[in-house]
Amino acid sequence: KRSSCVVSKTMRRVLVLLTVFIFWEDAHSSRISDEISLRDWPGCPPDQDSTLNIALLGLTGDGKSSTCRWLAAKEEGCKVGHGLESETSRVSMVTEPWVGDEQCGSLTIVDTPGIQDTRGLDAEQWTLTVEEMRQRFKDLDAVILVVNFAQARMREERRQMLEVLRSSFGTEFWAHLIVLFTHFSWKTEKNIGGRLPLELKEAAANWRTYFKNMEIERKVQGRHMWRGEKRTMMVQTIESIPFFGVDFSPQTPLAKASEVNDDQREFMGLSEILRMRDWIKKTRQERGPLDLKDLRPRMGPSEVRPEQEWRCKFTQRCVIQVAGDSLSDHDHLRVYPETVECGEKFDNTMFLSAEEKAALDSGEASELFPGVKLPFDYMTRRADGGSEAMRTFDLGMGQVSGNYRICYCEYGKCDRASRFSQDAGMIEVYRPSCGRIQCPDNVAEVVIDGGSPVPCEMQDTPEIFFPDKVSFFCKPDFISIQQQEHFDGSCNIDGNFMIEKTREGRMESCHQAPEVDVARLFKWQTFYTHGKREFKCCVSSQNINDGRLVEIFRNEEDDDKMPKSSTRKVPCKKRIGCGCLFGDTWHSYNKKHKKLHSACWVKLNQISSIIGYTPTEILTRVAAAGEAPREAKNNKALKYAAGAVGVAATAVAVKAII
Repeated sequence: KRSSCVVSKTMRRVLVLLTVFIFWEDAHSSRISDEISLRDWPGCPPDQDSTLNIALLGLTGDGKSSTCRWLAAKEEGCKVGHGLESETSRVSMVTEPWVGDEQCGSLTIVDTPGIQDTRGLDAEQWTLTVEEMRQRFKDLDAVILVVNFAQARMREERRQMLEVLRSSFGTEFWAHLIVLFTHFSWKTEKNIGGRLPLELKEAAANWRTYFKNMEIERKVQGRHMWRGEKRTMMVQTIESIPFFGVDFSPQTPLAKASEVNDDQREFMGLSEILRMRDWIKKTRQERGPLDLKDLRPRMGPSEVRPEQEWRCKFTQRCVIQVAGDSLSDHDHLRVYPETVECGEKFDNTMFLSAEEKAALDSGEASELFPGVKLPFDYMTRRADGGSEAMRTFDLGMGQVSGNYRICYCEYGKCDRASRFSQDAGMIEVYRPSCGRIQCPDNVAEVVIDGGSPVPCEMQDTPEIFFPDKVSFFCKPDFISIQQQEHFDGSCNIDGNFMIEKTREGRMESCHQAPEVDVARLFKWQTFYTHGKREFKCCVSSQNINDGRLVEIFRNEEDDDKMPKSSTRKVPCKKRIGCGCLFGDTWHSYNKKHKKLHSACWVKLNQISSIIGYTPTEILTRVAAAGEAPREAKNNKALKYAAGAVGVAATAVAVKAII
């Protein structure tokens, strides 16, 4: 009996302990069941909406490619990176139903390389990634930041990555950002060592705090960019960033979500994917997608001040200072055409003027423009010094006047147009103005830089700029001090117009041209041959001092070249005096006439323009003509060229006439 009593008491104790254990297990199971109830796979109601576009971003090894595979429920299209060496060397894109469920609608996934790739190609990879995304998509519905929860601490490379993403996408980045923790295995009945919702909540709070500090403390031109109501709205936006946890274990065979067994689906957190999908759809409806037209591959914290202005003189060295925040000595700038937006591609023909472009289109460019002349010696330049608030850039010589855009590339590999996405402002290469020309006395026309002659009147004279050269052509019967038909002036670098001076330092001008006895130039011959041309010195019977030099034409075909001052003209043929003015009308004489004289006084500039000799050459030849015929000794010609023939006599004659 005593033995039976002991056994009975022992059995009762066992039964009590067993009852307590069963009660505790039921309670524990019930608690776990409550925790995972939100993560059961419910499937999706039929969805006929358009395809959603998302981009997976993150560090190498955080699980972007594994996430891509499970979201698409297929192997193809998503490359997987194992260990520290990334296998995703370019953008991968795939369009499939969400987690293989047709009723959940379509999803296009952009799987990107790690921004801090271990091959050291992060800058170039990110540039290519941005360019490809902009080419393929107008917008994104969400940017999913994939983070390995086992390494969720805010390491330096992750801080840099977030700066790159924020700078590249702009402020709208926060409103479309999702943080997806991978390697986040959920606690279930069969995964007691998994993680609880509280852990996800605590991690999300820490990350949101960092996001707020990163954005709210951002400064532009030394001032906080978020103030007042805008600051409150940005804080609310960051507070609403969703966080999800999944565990895409390589031990679980890839399959559609509906085909994964319940236990695996629970600890993997596949129901989180549906929650994430619902958030993306809601955000698209409320805020619209993230527009990619302004997406640029930014790689550093440098932020330039927009709408700056610079001016540099044409042909002078151009050194500019660019203002901003957190500027680096590794930053670069590039000179863009005024009509091209920063970050866009262009070719050097965009720097051509309208006239040059027209010639290029007509096929004349190879002859007229063998190469495009660029505005500066250095069209792309790394910072030459300065501080975080102001960087100096030496662009070399300003070579082409005009307005150009200064585009900025922050720290990184600045070797592609898309990297120069920050518009710093406009630079002008200007030519100092000398205003409108003041016409000197006795000037008929002006020619600017070899252009067409224009009348020298103040109201018609165009404005001139450095380094324009201007030629002033004297009125008829006038000549320059240096015995030329014109004299020159130029606009200097200081905007002052300078008129040419003589060797003696006198300022040039037009004055009455001296008369020269052309008979001396012809050495008193009946006509003068110059090359294949023939000339005659003619004198009016009304005034023996009024001489005229005309060209002789001996063919009927040249009849139209004869002077048209009278209808009484005879074709030249073989008559010596053809086309000369004797009296009031045109006549021809076969022999010497009483109206002919030994002297023929003609204005120096007229002789020069007809024959082609320079005034100095004419004076030299006239002075070296030698003795006049006896009948001409008392003639006016002796005043100009008396003395023996020779160099000394020539010099005296020329000087006397000048």
